Amino acid sequence: MFSFRVTKYNPDFRSSSGVYEKDEWIAFSDIGHSFDGIEFTVDRYIQTEELYLAAIHRFMSTLDLNSLNISCLEKENYVLREHDRKHLNLYPVQMTRIVEFIQNGNSLSGVDLDNFCRLCLRSQIWGVLKHKEEMFVHFGRDYYMYIGVTQTSDPIIEQIRSTGLFVEPFESPYLFE
Repeated sequence: MFSFRVTKYNPDFRSSSGVYEKDEWIAFSDIGHSFDGIEFTVDRYIQTEELYLAAIHRFMSTLDLNSLNISCLEKENYVLREHDRKHLNLYPVQMTRIVEFIQNGNSLSGVDLDNFCRLCLRSQIWGVLKHKEEMFVHFGRDYYMYIGVTQTSDPIIEQIRSTGLFVEPFESPYLFE
């Protein structure tokens, strides 16, 4: 299996031990804070979130997949935190309702898949997405995403990189969760 770390983090800013050293936003809750003298805005967050979703769909397209299944679901402590309630318009009803019905084993596609991923990226819930042994998606802390696929293509990786995301060969630390 080909395994990748897909992030917004430029590897040029990693120390020799792999630690990311640039002061950068790492979570939805950083909206409104400043980094390098620039305020981190809702628009910038949404743009980045959309890039992550597009990356998942591009990898799915290499395998001709249109859905992924949930496993290792963690949603017991789901509650919109104060910061999230300030941005309630970014949590449409269909996004928050998904938490009520998702369970391990559910197959997600389209808007439901995207909303599940958004909630994971916003650290509201956590889970593994996979399709048999062909593909997995893991979301890590600090806006890290790990994707594994049985087939890959350089054009797909280049398409993702052209959006500004970084795709690095990397084994997911959540592989055996």
